[in-house]
Amino acid sequence: MPARHPELGTFVQIQRKRARENRLSEERKAALEQIDFDFGTTRGPLVSWEHRFEELKEYKAWKNSCNVPVKYEANPPLGEWVRTEKVIVT
Repeated sequence: MPARHPELGTFVQIQRKRARENRLSEERKAALEQIDFDFGTTRGPLVSWEHRFEELKEYKAWKNSCNVPVKYEANPPLGEWVRTEKVIVT
């Protein structure tokens, strides 16, 4: 997601999460489908927040830090997830 539009990235994440949890209304889901909204990701299947958190705990045990680089070569989705979580929290 472009850095100029973090709100859009947050919106996309929320819609995907609601769809996974069956908490997205049929009307909204249909509207998103009409514009070919990607309910998955281009980098692979969606994984749970808990799964990424476990990966982050492993990273912290190894590096003694939670500052995962966005372009973390060993696990690119983890770096992106940490960046996204920071955006949501701030």
